[in-house]
Amino acid sequence: MKKLILDPFGGLAGDMLLGALLDLGTPLGEVRHGLASLGLPGWSLEVEEAERRGLGCTRASFSAPEENEHRRLGEIHQMIAASALPEVVRENAAAVFERLAEAEGRVHRVPKEKVCFHEVG
Repeated sequence: MKKLILDPFGGLAGDMLLGALLDLGTPLGEVRHGLASLGLPGWSLEVEEAERRGLGCTRASFSAPEENEHRRLGEIHQMIAASALPEVVRENAAAVFERLAEAEGRVHRVPKEKVCFHEVG
């Protein structure tokens, strides 16, 4: 059994986490299939072997075109629900966006349903 220990004392970049998960055996094809099922246009995911401080690792580079469209919580929930991601992943992703919307709503003093997601949307 492989284990992943996260100690993000200074934060954790998504590409670093994805690389670590791929190193642990997450099938790249399943990741690409799940992302493709979200219906987002023009994205790509490049994966390559790398070395950091003398240790072998996987570098995952995700790119997507700039969009001017900002999605709201309802649209994000619909995209997640319609995807081919495993049920537990859909549930967790929806819960993450729900919490983000609640936090953003408090900061901007708007209902969570009116929050516009910019970078993460």
